[in-house]
Amino acid sequence: MKTPTNPLLVFFFLVFNLLNFALSHQLISCLSSGGVKNFTTDYTSNNGGRLFQQSVQNLRFAKLPNKPVAVIFPENAEQVATAIRCARRSSGPWTIRLRSGGHSFEGLSSHADAPFVLVDMMNMNRIAIDLESHTAWVEAGTTVGQLYHAIATSSKSTYGFPAGMILSAGVPGEMAKLWHKWQLVASDFEDDFFLQALVLAARDQPKTSSSSIWMLFMGLYLGPKTSALASLTSAFPELNATLTDCEEMSWAEAMISLRGDPQVKTLEDLTNRFSFRKTFSKAKSDFVEVPISVQALEGALELLAAQHKAAILLDPFGGAMRTLESDASPFPFRAGTLYGIEYFIDWDEEEDVNSEQYIAWMRGFYDYMGDLVMKTPRGAYVNNVDLDLGVRTNRTRNQESGGSDYLAQVTADWGEKFRVAADAVEEARSWGEKYFMGNYDRLVRAKTLIDPTDVFRHPQSIPPLASSI
Repeated sequence: MKTPTNPLLVFFFLVFNLLNFALSHQLISCLSSGGVKNFTTDYTSNNGGRLFQQSVQNLRFAKLPNKPVAVIFPENAEQVATAIRCARRSSGPWTIRLRSGGHSFEGLSSHADAPFVLVDMMNMNRIAIDLESHTAWVEAGTTVGQLYHAIATSSKSTYGFPAGMILSAGVPGEMAKLWHKWQLVASDFEDDFFLQALVLAARDQPKTSSSSIWMLFMGLYLGPKTSALASLTSAFPELNATLTDCEEMSWAEAMISLRGDPQVKTLEDLTNRFSFRKTFSKAKSDFVEVPISVQALEGALELLAAQHKAAILLDPFGGAMRTLESDASPFPFRAGTLYGIEYFIDWDEEEDVNSEQYIAWMRGFYDYMGDLVMKTPRGAYVNNVDLDLGVRTNRTRNQESGGSDYLAQVTADWGEKFRVAADAVEEARSWGEKYFMGNYDRLVRAKTLIDPTDVFRHPQSIPPLASSI
C-alpha cells in the first residue's frame, strides 16, 4: 500500500528549491558582473565538494549536512568586497563565513547553522618582506608555512639558530616536579631563548610501565649551541641537557624540526597548505599567573596518564610578551602572565564512535584545572576557540534565520532594539572577557564602528551596540 503524499508538502518543497535556484542564479550573476570568476555553487560534482572540504582541518565538522550555498575564492581586496556585497544583496541576506586556513577548532570558518556563503581567502597569499626594516606584510590567506618559506628564501636562510628536543619520561609525580620547575624558569630565559613543553601519556608502552607520562621540551635559541646549553644548564639542570641535544640549523630548518610533521621534511614542503594531518579534535586553553603546586600538577598528570589521546602544550610568556601591558592590543595576556596552557585531544575516523567519550574527558580535565589557573575571569586563548564557553542565542538565531526581518523588527520598536542589543553584548561578555579580558568593551565599540549591522558574525562573535544598528 502506498503512503499518501501530502500535496502541500510537495508544493513547499518545489517552491523552496525554485527559490534557492533563483537566489543562487542571482548570486552567480552578481559575482560574474563584479569580476569574480573563481567560485562554485555545485556540490554534486567531485570538484565542488573538494573545494569546500580541502581546508576543513577538523574532521568533526567535515560531514555536517549544512554545506555552503557557494564557495568564493577572491584574489584581491576588491573581489572580497564584491563577494560580501553579492552575498548580502542576493538572499536577504545569507550568513557569511570567512576562511583563511580552516583551523577553527569548532569549525566556525566552514560551518553555519543557517544557509551561508563561504569566502575562502586561500588565493590571497601574497607576501612582501623588507629585510632592512625586519617587517613582512602578508595577505589573509597566507599560511604560516608559506610565510616561513618566504622569509627563508628572502634571507637566503642566513639566520642560523639551534633547535633541539629533550624527552623525559616518568611517573606523574616525577613529571610534576619537572613541570613545576619549567614554570619557574621558562618565562625568565633571555629574550633569545624559547623553551616550550609538550606533556602527554606515554605511547606504545604496557599499562604496567612505570613511565606513564612523557614531557618533550622543545627549545629555540638565536645564537650558538654552546650558549644555548650554558643557559639551559644554569636555569634547568634537571633536564641533564648535553650538546648532542642541540643542533645548529637555519631558522627555516628549525621551524620544520619543531613542527614535527612527517609530511613536512623540506623547505618546499612548507608551501603546501594541505600538508597537515587531519584528525577529529577538541581543544581548550588556560593561562597561569601564579605557579601551580607540585601536588596539584601530579593530580593533573594522573588524569592525563589515563587518556592516551590527549596532550598538553605549555607556552612560556617571557621576552617581549612581558614588556607590553594587557591593553596594548586586543590580546590581553602579557605582563603578569607566566604561561599559557593548550589542551588537545584528537582521534582518527575509526575511533569517532568514541567522540563523546573523548570530549567528555576533555571537559572533565578542564574542570579539574579550574582552581589552578587564572580566574575572575578564567582566561582562554581565542585561537583555541571553545564553544563550551557560551554562544550567542537570541540575536544569532533571529539574524541567521533572516537578517533583514530581524532589523525591521527591532527598528520598529526602539525600546526593544536597545534591550536586545544590550542583552547580546552582555551575553557575549561571558566568553568575550575570557578571550579579551578588559579589552572586551573596546572591541564592542570597534565592532559597532566597523560592522554596525553585524554582517560578520558567528556563534562567538562580538556583537555591536544598538546605537548604530
